[in-house]
Amino acid sequence: MGKPFSEFTNPGRPGDLPGLFDLPEPSARHSSCQASSQVADQGQIINQEGAFSQRCVSRRGRTALVRSALPGTFTTARYRLSPYQGCGHGCIYCDGRAERYHVEGDFARDIVVKENTPDLLARELPRLRERGVISIGSGITDCYQPLEEKLHLTRRCAELLGYYRFPALVMTKSSLIERDMDLWKRLNEEAGFLLLLTITTLDDDIAAIIEPGAPSSTRRLKTLERFARAGLATGVLAMPLLPEITDSSKALEGLARTVGDTGARCLIPGGLTLRPGRQKEFFLSRLAELEGNAGTAASPELRQEPEGLTEPGMKQEPERQAEPERPPEPGGPGEIFRATREGTPDLQSIYHNLYGGNAPSGALAHSYGRALFQRFRDASRTHRLAPFIPHSLYRNYVNRADEMYLVLHQMLCWYEQEGVPTERLSRAIGSYRDWLSGKRRSPSFDGDQAITEALHEGSLNQILHNPRLVRTLHRLFLEGESFEPWLS
Repeated sequence: MGKPFSEFTNPGRPGDLPGLFDLPEPSARHSSCQASSQVADQGQIINQEGAFSQRCVSRRGRTALVRSALPGTFTTARYRLSPYQGCGHGCIYCDGRAERYHVEGDFARDIVVKENTPDLLARELPRLRERGVISIGSGITDCYQPLEEKLHLTRRCAELLGYYRFPALVMTKSSLIERDMDLWKRLNEEAGFLLLLTITTLDDDIAAIIEPGAPSSTRRLKTLERFARAGLATGVLAMPLLPEITDSSKALEGLARTVGDTGARCLIPGGLTLRPGRQKEFFLSRLAELEGNAGTAASPELRQEPEGLTEPGMKQEPERQAEPERPPEPGGPGEIFRATREGTPDLQSIYHNLYGGNAPSGALAHSYGRALFQRFRDASRTHRLAPFIPHSLYRNYVNRADEMYLVLHQMLCWYEQEGVPTERLSRAIGSYRDWLSGKRRSPSFDGDQAITEALHEGSLNQILHNPRLVRTLHRLFLEGESFEPWLS
């Protein structure tokens, strides 16, 4: 996906590209964020889905990019970008509500708009010493939340990334990204692109409760298919999985099968965190709605096609035939909801047991989480889906020094889950991290050249102190193999 960086040419200045800044500046579109005729009160925009009204707060940031000396092992990114804070999707499980993120006001309604993000990005991109992946989105916002339809901040950033040929990874749960498919296709051809779309359940009725301001799961699956058909790499963030609501074995199997059918390359899991404080209190206050939805929640593995999914400007696609209804799995969501109706422990009791320890991290009981991710791993492997961004994808758009760092961490993640001892591998990763951090301090550091020399001159073993690991890396970096054990 995309050209090697060695093929890049200097694009010059953004002003040399006709039409790059055809969109009006934020000040010309009302600095108070009144971006449409749907304004009810000063600073308020009505969400098109009708679930929320947003009061947006306009702020001018000092920088657009958050930079890291090492690539993120989750995103492969060296740089992060987010034009918004807060999110109009209003997901009831969102970790962004926790006090640790210092998001003021109502998380789903008081949206901070960083209106000068594109201007800052235009100044920062040509000054970056090293190319690397730029991830767009974060745990406390969505770059394609409803306000983006009017404000176009993410689109303007996409134009700049394409002009300067920086590979991008977009994390969202909105089909609004289809609006900008032309830009992402162009960027993919020049540098690289990956879409990670969040889908936590195939049941649109449950999704409407837990993700009230987002498009339906069915609609998002169509977005995945459209991007894959256009030749763009895609994956799914199955996070968070809600204990006893969306995590039955049948639900996980159905999710893996359906995601695989779209052409996605990876299915990345994540557990629900309930941090003590307002995030946990908000989520628990909404559990009653899920209990009341018992009649439709019993079969989360079934994919349904409710009416009225077409958004403005989107073609209506023919409906798919729903699968015959199957009985719920013992111990899965259907059993839990039946137990609720029969007066045995309800969801509040279940979540008290799973999260009663009030760990600062918000993690659920270890034994439950371990069993859950083993079942998820089995389902994903059956459908040949990676549990992280595949090596064969990111090797095309990161330098070789970062590629090796990412491969080593993915080996650690995989073998730990396989139950293989990883002490020597962990020590090798620490040694490599120290070596890379030291090398990167030099203004003349070249990641591709540094790894090529280490491989051919035999110095890699002096760094890692692990001959067997070095032999594996030789196969990956000199013979073109990929680290993708889930395919074997």
